[in-house]
Amino acid sequence: MQRALNADRAATIHPNPARSLFWGLFCFSVLMLFVAWAGIGELVIPPTSGPGVRLIDMPAPLLALNAALCILPIAAFLLILAGVSGMMRFIPAVGRRLVWRVGKYYVTAVRLAAYIVVAYVLVIPVLIVVTFLAFSGTPPSAAMGLAAGLVVGAVPIALGWYLMLLAGWSLSAVSRRMERRAVILAVIWAGAFAALLIAAQVFATIVMGSAALNSNAGIPPRVPWADAASGVAGFAALIVLTLVARRVTRRADQPGTAPMAETA
Repeated sequence: MQRALNADRAATIHPNPARSLFWGLFCFSVLMLFVAWAGIGELVIPPTSGPGVRLIDMPAPLLALNAALCILPIAAFLLILAGVSGMMRFIPAVGRRLVWRVGKYYVTAVRLAAYIVVAYVLVIPVLIVVTFLAFSGTPPSAAMGLAAGLVVGAVPIALGWYLMLLAGWSLSAVSRRMERRAVILAVIWAGAFAALLIAAQVFATIVMGSAALNSNAGIPPRVPWADAASGVAGFAALIVLTLVARRVTRRADQPGTAPMAETA
């Protein structure tokens, strides 16, 4: 009898990958809060150039803040991808949306995100080589360095919005009607402001013209108003996604509820 009860209990236990997605979005929201705060601060007090603070000279609170800012993007990336991957396994609707056929091969949305990160990491050795050539007396083309700087600045912005898009796709399959609408709007406005930020940086570089090729020029040039607007928009979008993920997680944790069933 006890074995039968244990078997029935095990059969009713369903995985809830929405919980991992919620915590990933929560970490992403905290990170974007700092980004929005910094962007608004630049509008009030423009940044000034000067010597930085050495790591050993930082006070403990500032050191902890910097450590958190390093951990948050990694945690958000891993948790969001884990949640999306789990929902792809247990929700047929999500799996159909996030698996694409490219010729004879199938590519999942999660794998594409991993490819973007790997490609971004591989850019670091290229930048090291460019820096070495600059110090060795044979600097590469200034235009190439400018283009590399723009790409390095644009990829994290695009990747952040892509993670929001994956979360939105996954949540829309298990959300109620009003939640689904809020998720779609949040992803759209976050993508619009992310594109605005990238476009503003590229446009500012074009406007600088030959001055952008100067070794003393900021690459990419700072666009404080676009930084602030995209940061605030991204934070607002993540709040919506996080709240919807929390509601989905709570519904899935209710006894007798199939957590990964599609909600009309």
